[in-house]
Amino acid sequence: MRKKWMGLLLLVMMLQFYKVEATTFSDYLPGGINYLDINNVIVENNSLVLEDLILVKSATDYTLSLPGFEMLGGNIEVYIFGENIYLNGNADSISNCIASPDEVICHFTTSETETHINIEIIASDMDRFYSFYGIENFQLQEGLTATPYEEYVIPLVDTTNPEFNGSGAFITSYQAELLIEDIVYNHIQVYDEVDGDLSNSIVILEDNYSSNKTVIGAYDVMLSVSDLSGNTAYFILTVLVKDEISPIINVADVIEIDVDEDISLTDVISSAVTYYDDYDQSTVFTILEDGFTANKATLGTYNVTIQVTDSSLNETTVTFAITVRDYDAPTLVSESVFYVDVDNSVSVNDIITLLEVVDNYDSGTEIIINNDDYTLNKETTGIYFVDVSLQDSSGNSEVVRLTIHVEDYLPPVVMGPSTMQFSYENAMTIQQIKELYVMTDNYDVLTVEDIVIVSDLYSNREVEIGEFTIQFSVSDDFGNNTLFQLTVTIFDDVAPIIFIDEYIIAIESTVTFTESDALRLLIHSGELTEGDYQSVVLINEYLGNEKNAGKYLYQIMFTSEDGTEYLKDFVIDVSESENNGNSLIARGILVSFSIIIVALLVVLKKRR
Repeated sequence: MRKKWMGLLLLVMMLQFYKVEATTFSDYLPGGINYLDINNVIVENNSLVLEDLILVKSATDYTLSLPGFEMLGGNIEVYIFGENIYLNGNADSISNCIASPDEVICHFTTSETETHINIEIIASDMDRFYSFYGIENFQLQEGLTATPYEEYVIPLVDTTNPEFNGSGAFITSYQAELLIEDIVYNHIQVYDEVDGDLSNSIVILEDNYSSNKTVIGAYDVMLSVSDLSGNTAYFILTVLVKDEISPIINVADVIEIDVDEDISLTDVISSAVTYYDDYDQSTVFTILEDGFTANKATLGTYNVTIQVTDSSLNETTVTFAITVRDYDAPTLVSESVFYVDVDNSVSVNDIITLLEVVDNYDSGTEIIINNDDYTLNKETTGIYFVDVSLQDSSGNSEVVRLTIHVEDYLPPVVMGPSTMQFSYENAMTIQQIKELYVMTDNYDVLTVEDIVIVSDLYSNREVEIGEFTIQFSVSDDFGNNTLFQLTVTIFDDVAPIIFIDEYIIAIESTVTFTESDALRLLIHSGELTEGDYQSVVLINEYLGNEKNAGKYLYQIMFTSEDGTEYLKDFVIDVSESENNGNSLIARGILVSFSIIIVALLVVLKKRR
């Protein structure tokens, strides 16, 4: 196998040499379908090889067919090569070959630059077959189908020029920037009666297009092609570079103008529309329809049609809409704070009718209540909120909060005496006087505790004879105030009572003086009224001297059930027990003297 590879390498080297030393028919295609000429074949050592390279077409499908195993024996090897190796190895193992006892068929495709190839076929019975049959049924033909065997036909000498097929002009856009090679390859074909398709052999002799492919104009390109016999044809291809691309207009998706904005259509277009052309630096802009200008102060949607034309008369027309809108919400210009009397409440709708609203466009606006804390509480004092939306016909809305104060404006009503008179002995306290009054209010609940003394000329004079005034005030929770006055007349309807600041008690040493004695004397003299008292002796010089003659201070404090305190001093004069007669006389004289002193004191007090 190694020897075969070395042989193959040698054949490739020979092929490169043969390309230079062409034989008689190496530069011609066969006159028939079979490329194999028996006069160009050498068979020895069971190997068939071509003496001269044969001319093939580039980028072309070929089929090689030869007898099968029954005729050539086993181990048929096929080698086809040129600039590239196309078949190489045992026919049984080559993917492009189908081997059977009767026939072996192999396919391959030449490269785009291939011109000449060589073929070697090795088989165990090649020498024997060749000696009997020559190269019968050995055939190389174009295409992918093996047809019945035909003998080699000597090629005819070609004297006819190839022919160009296709239009003499090609039109393209300046934006395409096509290569001249691509234009020629895709649009120009050359066919020769002998050599077939020579499109891949076209030569560009002169090219006025490539340097101007982005410039509008007409440019000539000179082409030529030669067949294998040296026959040459020429062709002038005119490439016309055109601008058939219309200008581009971009318009904003939404164009909305404020009704209060005095703006021209030109200004709208400059801010919302852009247009350009890929080739022309300047274009012609035209307004074909203007429904906006006459209506820019009126709400609505109006159509505008514009057109842009380039120098090649490509034009683009676009119609777009401009919507005139009102963006400003209504405004509340009146007060938003209201005061309502709890006794004379009004509905929320009555309050809304008092609102003054202005709008930049609409003459009337709608007031919608969003939230109402007032209606259910209008008979309860407090501060409540009502949220309303001020909405115009364009849906612009302003939310305003109304503040409603529900208040009490009526002062309390006071029922009770305006004058009173009573004896100083039956004097009433301020609290007792307050309880004579009844207060009513339209909203608040008032009690005696709500009465406030404004001025008081009565207190601390309850036992003075005369006329005194007391001024009261009653206020509800909202500060509504009622003033009322009471005139109190105090008179004396009690007979005079004689008493002295100090009681002088004469007592024999055989008797004693107690707290109950002191209370009984004071009740008897009228200084204290009947009742229960608690007593506390504050000074008692008498204690311990009950049997000793002398004068002793005895101070006692009495407290009544209502807490009134009364302090009294007694002077206790203890006499000797053996002078009982004298003592009685002296006590009589002392009592008489005391009565006279008390009477004098009472007279003096009244004169004051």
